[in-house]
Amino acid sequence: LYLSDRLVEFPLGLFGVAIGTVILPHLSRRHAATDAEGYSAALDWGMRLSLLVGMPAGVGLFVLAEPLTAVVYQGNKFTPYDTRMAALSLAAMSLAVPAFMLSKVLSPAFFARQDTRTPMRAAIWTVVANVLMTIAFTLPLWWFEVEGAHGGIALATGLAGIFNAWLLFKYLRRD
Repeated sequence: LYLSDRLVEFPLGLFGVAIGTVILPHLSRRHAATDAEGYSAALDWGMRLSLLVGMPAGVGLFVLAEPLTAVVYQGNKFTPYDTRMAALSLAAMSLAVPAFMLSKVLSPAFFARQDTRTPMRAAIWTVVANVLMTIAFTLPLWWFEVEGAHGGIALATGLAGIFNAWLLFKYLRRD
């Protein structure tokens, strides 16, 4: 899980965080000037750019999960079995790369308006959803001794990321 998370964090750190960092001052400026149209246009730009980069990154990580894991990690004590298990969790988490990137843009949209409560509320609901999904997915897999049961944890994490982006978007549309 740790190793596959590092590979998911690569596109997020390279692009998602950069987009979120660049967009925050622009959104703050637009909000302070009460320029709702400019604020919406900047947010739209950030969301489109996140999806433009996030969708291919997520698909690429999903499709190339095993070869990528093998190239980066396999060797010495990291066996082909370890590669398959890490690739399983990477494929499950990669489904949410676009949502993770969207969250990096949607959270600054609230921060620009000096609203830190709403993203925190979304984060709390996301953690609750993640825990419940982890239990729902992983316990049956462990109970029936399914190889790669840790993939349930990775899938729950990915789905929770999608849920977080959806919540942030929903709250933003409401406001």
